Amino acid sequence: MKHLTKTRILLLILTLVVLFTSCKKDKEFVVENIPTMLQNKNWKISALTVTPGYSGAASDDLYNTLLEACDRDNLFRFNTGNEFILDEGPTKCNPADLQTHTGTWGYYDPASMLNFQLTSPSDTYYLQILSINQNSFVGKESETVGGIVYVTTWTFVKQ
Repeated sequence: MKHLTKTRILLLILTLVVLFTSCKKDKEFVVENIPTMLQNKNWKISALTVTPGYSGAASDDLYNTLLEACDRDNLFRFNTGNEFILDEGPTKCNPADLQTHTGTWGYYDPASMLNFQLTSPSDTYYLQILSINQNSFVGKESETVGGIVYVTTWTFVKQ
């Protein structure tokens, strides 16, 4: 009987150690690794959807219906020092436009919120990071129009 009790206590301690160490790793991933994973890489939008769809459908594919080819090749770069660069890519929509636009970016935890803004033209975006790895990340933003909450989901791939 004593042997059985010792075994149960040992299993309980082992289970608690595994639970506490795995929770700590998840917290470190959220707080420390997301900004590092974003930094100093070129990212390109690979998908852009809105739910519910503006057309009345369950969702709309904005990447293929709204973004022009000259916008789909743009590169987003989140540099150290919170410097944000938007590069027009090989195809510019307006040849008179600058090749690069600068601004700032920041990451705010625990909301997993990425914000980036251009200085000129003055545009600001707030994306809640839903998932991220070394090669891609997905973020969403919400906007209420006429009492309807529209959720736009952005998918980026590393270039």
